[in-house]
Amino acid sequence: MTKRKNFLLYLFFSLAMLAWGVWYIQSGEKIEVNKGLGWDGKMYAAIAAEFEDFMTKGTLNGYYYKRSLPSAIVHYAHKIAGIEFSIASVIKAFSILNLALIMGCILLWHRILELKSFSFWNRTVALLSVFGTYAVVKVNFYYPVLTDISALFIATWMLHAYVKGHNWSLFLATAAGTFTFPTLFLTGALLLVFQGNSKVDEEPQWTKYVPWIGSSLFLCFFLYAHFFHHEIERPTTDWWVRPSLIATLIYISFISTSVKWSWLTTGLKQVSRRWLMILTGFFLLVTLVVYRYASVGGLGTIEFISNFVQRSAFSPFGFLVAHVAYYGPVIVLLLLFWKQIKKVVHEQSTGLVMVITLNLFFAINPTSRHLIGALPFFVYLLCLALEKKKLNQWFYGVFAIITLAFSRFWFTINVSPFTGDYLTYPDQRYFMADGQYMSLHSYIIQGIAALVCTTILWLIAGRKQLYS
Repeated sequence: MTKRKNFLLYLFFSLAMLAWGVWYIQSGEKIEVNKGLGWDGKMYAAIAAEFEDFMTKGTLNGYYYKRSLPSAIVHYAHKIAGIEFSIASVIKAFSILNLALIMGCILLWHRILELKSFSFWNRTVALLSVFGTYAVVKVNFYYPVLTDISALFIATWMLHAYVKGHNWSLFLATAAGTFTFPTLFLTGALLLVFQGNSKVDEEPQWTKYVPWIGSSLFLCFFLYAHFFHHEIERPTTDWWVRPSLIATLIYISFISTSVKWSWLTTGLKQVSRRWLMILTGFFLLVTLVVYRYASVGGLGTIEFISNFVQRSAFSPFGFLVAHVAYYGPVIVLLLLFWKQIKKVVHEQSTGLVMVITLNLFFAINPTSRHLIGALPFFVYLLCLALEKKKLNQWFYGVFAIITLAFSRFWFTINVSPFTGDYLTYPDQRYFMADGQYMSLHSYIIQGIAALVCTTILWLIAGRKQLYS
């Protein structure tokens, strides 16, 4: 009976997403900027139309060169099908690709949940937390010419390979991720190189200085960004920066003290030399290819870090508000059950601990879509933690309702043409879920919604389940 229920749950999510995707591709609204391509999508569409030229003639910078795999798939799909390139055909091809990858993600999640023998209700939490989000249900189909869903699929593939212990599958996912999304190579590399268990009995003395180190590094990057780096388009005011900085420092201190740092010493003793050599060779090969065939350009590492550090000071805890708006109440559950998740994290490999730790710090970036490659790993750990709890069915039912509410599947974005002023309406109807461009009005409304959601789930979960 249990197996049948679990299969029916998988079937329900598969059919629901397929039906929703087919309907939305045919009848749903699309972004109107650049004739439906959007901002970055304009570049991905150009790569898809002239893939060979972009890959061999040095006209594409390294950043986009390493995000070209989805465009390559669209390019060769056109060629195989004998379809002439047009804006409409590229949008349709990306939309179909995204839907196919979502179906693949659901299948991979079904296998992961089967491997770990999760309960029916925690399977529901996992599937809702990934496929019931605003990111997947709405943004994905509204603005299809992006690499986000490709990144979600590859990250899920990595998680599946990690759970099964299939290292070569994980390497293939890492290779694919290298040419899809900026964070995926590092994710795969850490999982492959640091496969030993991270659990230790006692923390070294030096770990008590980590919060100070983390806060100091953040301030250094912020000051660099504030005085020397001027990539941020959104203006900030002094009175708003100060409380925002304090809020971000509180978050960094909280993360620094709630993570065990012993993996920094144990991890170095558990390096897989074989995979370190393979990945080093692969990285050098990719670097040579990009150096030979790509042009100079794009953000460097320091500039990239400074960019999102500066963004974190737009509003107090604005990055958390943005993450809840984009991914829904799963972010709230991660915060509420963090005490239990911490224990589960350190039962995993050192590589996964490193991935989670780095993404916890990266989460100060209020552009939530940049974290989509980490979403499957956080959801997986949440479900492992929930398996050790005895939550009533009311909790799961309320979580499902709130998740659907936050998905805003009914929400209309295109009420009138975009004006180019992202902080005002009608543009804000799209940008309200992007922390970089979230207006004060949107911040307050969505912040209240996040607090109400947190209060409801906290009350239903119960103090005993949260703190025991």
